[in-house]
Amino acid sequence: MNFLTSPWIPTAALVLLALAARLLSQSWLAPSAFAPMLWSVYVMLPLVLAPGYEASMVAVWLIVLLVFSIQLGAFCGEENIPGGVQTQSRGRFDTIRINRLILLFVALAILGVVYFAAKTFADNDLSASPLGILALGHVLSIARYSGEQEPGLVRVLVTWMYPAGLLGGIVYAFSGTKGQRLPSFAPFLPALLLGLITSTRAPSLITTCCWMSGFLATKSYLTRGSYPLFTKRLGLVLAGLALAGIGLYIFLDAIRSYKSESAFEIVADWDRVRSSGLGYLTAFSEWVMRGSPERLGYGAYTFAGLYGIAGLHVRVTGTYEQSVTVAGGDETNIYTAFRGLIQDFSLFGAVVVCLGFGIFSGRAYRSTVSSGKPQLSGLAAFYSLILGSPLISLSIYNGLFLAWGIGWYLTRSLRHAAEGT
Repeated sequence: MNFLTSPWIPTAALVLLALAARLLSQSWLAPSAFAPMLWSVYVMLPLVLAPGYEASMVAVWLIVLLVFSIQLGAFCGEENIPGGVQTQSRGRFDTIRINRLILLFVALAILGVVYFAAKTFADNDLSASPLGILALGHVLSIARYSGEQEPGLVRVLVTWMYPAGLLGGIVYAFSGTKGQRLPSFAPFLPALLLGLITSTRAPSLITTCCWMSGFLATKSYLTRGSYPLFTKRLGLVLAGLALAGIGLYIFLDAIRSYKSESAFEIVADWDRVRSSGLGYLTAFSEWVMRGSPERLGYGAYTFAGLYGIAGLHVRVTGTYEQSVTVAGGDETNIYTAFRGLIQDFSLFGAVVVCLGFGIFSGRAYRSTVSSGKPQLSGLAAFYSLILGSPLISLSIYNGLFLAWGIGWYLTRSLRHAAEGT
């Protein structure tokens, strides 16, 4: 590989942006540091773990440009955040009441999953047995990729797992006992159940992003941005999540290919695992280098769910119909959130949108860690969108807007103890 065309050059620039922001903001939780830090990891993972995958230097520079736009906007929003000690506002959040809401939302989501499973059983004459449940995943996978949508009632019910996930992360950070923390993990139950019957990872991934974003936003509030990210405990948690994610993918992939008349076998197709988890940089590179002109979507890809409700755009399973073949022959249609932004608003428009997103996120962070009304929900929106950005823009899911709205309503009365209010 020619060094001058190596994707490692823009990757190094991204790392330097992250380090510089960390020195200026004094916190990895600050949006100006968090976005380039996380995307440094997201770019390096496929370069290190899948060196055979093609990655364009131009595509990585585009990622650097858009992440820098977020960072620049965040700097403007954060301004000069005054230092402060850890707030003592834990008692101002009613974790018992929020835990009850979490369990209510979880119950609604489980009701949607059970109704969906029962309806599919009846429509396809499947047996209510363990093998029948596995066959259910295959049937619904075929239906999903043929363009069929879940019944409206199912979508309305299962979407409550996302507000539950956000509130779960918030409660976990606020709670001081194991008993209070236990309900915070309940949102993962309907996510796993829905993934099981539909053989898809999306519910678990989105719920995890919601949970983590609520946790990080609350830790920013409680520690005024001083919460340490790089600890041994966090490393073990991330390693565990990675192993669990790989195991879940292999299991769901086996369900997707299972037929009721065949034996159920779990076989790890590592090429498929690698292309699904690390193919996003290759897919984005291929799309950038292809350079074929496309009509602007004006938000149809970034806000697909809202456009679908308004009848302005028909949602497509997987968001993009075209797939890219990676080394090994497997395919992926995961192009990162940046393709949608550029396709919706052009490159210049995407830069402007990222700049505005950074300003909003920086202001939310400033309000959350310093004087003023903490904006936990706005800051959680930033974290969730960045966490999910290698896959897709999570703003395509209406459940995320529901989660952010409920999160705002339930945390709007929070104040810092230093204010005496």
